[in-house]
Amino acid sequence: MPSTTEKTKILIVDDEHDIANSLKKGLESRGYAIDVFIDPQEALENYKVGKYDLCIFDIRMPNMNGFQLYVEIKKLDRNVKICFCTAHESEYHEEFHKAFPELDEKYFISKPATLTQLVTRIEKELENGSSGQHY
Repeated sequence: MPSTTEKTKILIVDDEHDIANSLKKGLESRGYAIDVFIDPQEALENYKVGKYDLCIFDIRMPNMNGFQLYVEIKKLDRNVKICFCTAHESEYHEEFHKAFPELDEKYFISKPATLTQLVTRIEKELENGSSGQHY
């Protein structure tokens, strides 16, 4: 976790421009440093190892879904923490467990979430020092 003088850096990848920008503005107002990508492939191409404390990926995106992006990012950076943000959590439950049996639902953030709910979830994930190790 970064020192108190350093902002927590979060990468958000969501193909819905309005949602991505709302998340960015809201989280920046709470003191986080946010990078946003609308295109998951572009996010992957521009990913820098060690830059982010947490990544938040939408699941349903064109060309590359959030699970595929997760796999590719983890190949680059095993220690980054990743959560999935989706309004369709129940649709992905079985697919998620087949692909990632070592993970549980705590890695999901349901849409819509209030800014307070999102910040609480982010802080909880960042406090959990071991979670980045078992992705």
